Amino acid sequence: SLERSGAEVVRLSVGNDVQSVVEQLLRAGVQRVFNLVEAVGGDASREAEFVDALERARLPYTGNGPTILRAAFHKHVARRILGACNIPIPEGLEVYSPDDVPLDGYPWFVKPSRADGSIGIDQGSLVRTVEDARERVAWLSRTLTGPSLFEAYLPGPEINVALLPVEDQLVGVATAIDFSGYSRDMLPIVTYNCKWVPGTPEYNARSVPALDLVPRWQVEEAIRIARAAFLTLGGTGYGRVDLRCDADGHPRVIDVNPNPDLHPEAGLTLAAQSVRIGYDTLIAFVATSASLKEPHVRSPHRDSRPRATRGAAQAY
Repeated sequence: SLERSGAEVVRLSVGNDVQSVVEQLLRAGVQRVFNLVEAVGGDASREAEFVDALERARLPYTGNGPTILRAAFHKHVARRILGACNIPIPEGLEVYSPDDVPLDGYPWFVKPSRADGSIGIDQGSLVRTVEDARERVAWLSRTLTGPSLFEAYLPGPEINVALLPVEDQLVGVATAIDFSGYSRDMLPIVTYNCKWVPGTPEYNARSVPALDLVPRWQVEEAIRIARAAFLTLGGTGYGRVDLRCDADGHPRVIDVNPNPDLHPEAGLTLAAQSVRIGYDTLIAFVATSASLKEPHVRSPHRDSRPRATRGAAQAY
């Protein structure tokens, strides 16, 4: 897409040594970095190290700065910040061992506290008894590092809000997850298989324009909350906020993704297409918004806060 726009593109992969990559960028005379790094040295918790290095080198880059990248990866940190700022989130707690699971409040939705991409989430993530909870925590502890996050299960629709840097605006576009392809005995949740494993029953879920599934007031509320959550955590670029609705229909934030997939068929792209922003246009918007994110330089997203989400008719 960048090459179609006439840009000269240098493609580099980032391994364990981020500084050597930055030095290659500087030697090549790169003017801006289109950042797609999701892990450093194979470790997703080190994702922010690359943009830290770009900041030190004063190389403008796309997407978000290290503040939100770190907070969003450590979900318990994000929850504390959002809760302190009155952003609606599900009731929840971190659990470090099977012996520490809550004795009441069931059912709980259990997921890794320090992972992304729906890793560790499947149809067994909803636990209804203390015994199920202990078994789930033990399995996650054997499979992944870090604690488990217990959240109150929200039975309502799941809404994803894409936040797109369109010119000088942060445009919110809402899609909803259509679970109608699931069998009746399956929970309507987004699992690892749902995102990444074709041929599995969960892979039948799909993103559709939110107004196809939920009323306008829910869409408007979801966009408002998503934008507030993104900016509260320090968002400066593009991103996606996932929400589920409680029993009364009100959306609550379940995840903030400051580095979402930019594949042509990914949810962020589909959201953009739903408001007639084609893939090449989306990539151009992201590329032209490249900047340093920290206070030592001017960042258009920070300087223009607070910004209204553009036109309600375009934000669905």
